[in-house]
Order: sequence, then C-alpha cells, then structure tokens
Amino acid sequence: LIKSIIDDNGNIIQEKSDAVPEVVLPKSTADKVKKLLIYTVENGSGSFGRPDKTTAGAKTATAQSGIYKDGKELYNTWFTGFFPAENPQYVVTVLKENGESGSMDCGPVFKQIADGITELNSSVE
Repeated sequence: LIKSIIDDNGNIIQEKSDAVPEVVLPKSTADKVKKLLIYTVENGSGSFGRPDKTTAGAKTATAQSGIYKDGKELYNTWFTGFFPAENPQYVVTVLKENGESGSMDCGPVFKQIADGITELNSSVE
C-alpha cells in the first residue's frame, strides 16, 4: 500500500520493497465493492467528499469511543476514499476525534486533498 515516504520537500526518505501480490477476493467482488463506494460519493453519504476535479469512491464512518464528556459520548469520525475512481492512484483517510459525522467532518477535507493532488498532477504534466 505504501511505495515510499517523502519529506516536505518531496525527497524520498524511505522506500518500501515490493510485496508479492496476493488475491484475497475475486475480481468480480472487488469490482462490485468499488462501484458501491463510487455510488456513495456520487449519490450517498459521501457526497460531502465529492471532489470537483476528479472522481472518487469512499466509505464514511462514525465510531463510538467509549469516552464521555459532560454525559455525552465522544465519537471518532472518518472518511476513507480513493481517486480517481476509474483508475485509483491514491487512497486517503481523514480522521476526526470528537466528531459528529464522517461525511460532514472529514468528507470536505478529503475533497480538498483529492482536488489539490489532482491539480498538482495536472500542472506537472
């Protein structure tokens, strides 16, 4: 999942060796899940994370933390997505502690990241 780690200047500071790929589920199942994740961004709970400059698929989530403040449980929310949807090149997870909703808290941050990377890549080409 990780090819390398880079610093703020774009220099590679650590490279990961290539692992031997392992098929863990049939391609037909992976394709179905991919379609559902794209649908989530286009028409569902992930719409707050829909990028303007690319396409994406994602899963939103809200998890109980077991931590209470003033009698109210705190939640951890996140949005994990990939882009571009047709040929995924990037996967991003945005997590917020003490959030309300993965879609509303983290989706807009994912959108900014996806659009920013897409714009950066188009200016390099």
